[in-house]
Amino acid sequence: MSRLKGEIEIKFDDKLELELFLDSLKPEINTCPSYRSRIDIKANKSALSLYIIIESDDIPSFRASMNSFLRILGPLYILSKEKMNFSTNG
Repeated sequence: MSRLKGEIEIKFDDKLELELFLDSLKPEINTCPSYRSRIDIKANKSALSLYIIIESDDIPSFRASMNSFLRILGPLYILSKEKMNFSTNG
């Protein structure tokens, strides 16, 4: 069976928001079990984009890794919007 690969691309409105997500997601790479999945996070600061690349040899570990990051992104999005509102209003 071939290796599974998926990529999540997130585009941001500004560099501060991109860096908030990047700093928040970096520790997750160190806590993911690396024996079944490989996770990489890359940022393109000029394009204001963040890429989460997930590779795995089997479907269950691929789904688990993908779901793990998707679960983290929801609250991060909410927190980043609250922070942006606070910094522009406060």
